[in-house]
Amino acid sequence: FTTPAWAADGDLDDSFSGDGKLIYSRSTKKDYLYHVFTQANGDLVVGGYDNNNPSCSSCVRWANHEFDSSGTTTNQFPTADDKKLFWSPKTDIIREMLLMSDGRFAMVGQAGTHSTNSNKDYDCAVAVRKANGSLDTTGFNASNYQPDTVVFNSGSQGRYYVGFSNNVDDACWAGALQADDKIIAGGYIATNSADIALAR
Repeated sequence: FTTPAWAADGDLDDSFSGDGKLIYSRSTKKDYLYHVFTQANGDLVVGGYDNNNPSCSSCVRWANHEFDSSGTTTNQFPTADDKKLFWSPKTDIIREMLLMSDGRFAMVGQAGTHSTNSNKDYDCAVAVRKANGSLDTTGFNASNYQPDTVVFNSGSQGRYYVGFSNNVDDACWAGALQADDKIIAGGYIATNSADIALAR
């Protein structure tokens, strides 16, 4: 942190929302944070999920946000569409947020493979946002590729299904960037109970 999260005496840093703590509500149901990284200026970029259907506690979408070092929301992701990403009626989660060398944001996680049917399986998923927060539809998967078994009505530019299997669930829990900004996504595939799954 540019401003340390912990004071030298071991107490929480008073500069972060006054008592070193932040509770932030995005919906009336479940809102989870799974990953956070620090920008060079000390701002905190976070990723996880929020609820997109108040009548369904398991219907959650990708959610990302940024806070400054005092815990105040920034304008890094200025519109509602810059802060959320709907994939399916399943539990779709950002597991890792990554800052690319040109200022874009890569997100790694899991998403359902059907836009209306919650019984369909999961795939690993990756999406990229531009430095201004908008989905990078011209620079990442501009060709709109998606596996044949994926039914997603809104198009896939800016996002990418990493289908390790067409028959069983797979999900990515970790991500990394190489020096050339190639995205590494890792997790599991539910074959033989579970096997390691890694893609670039």
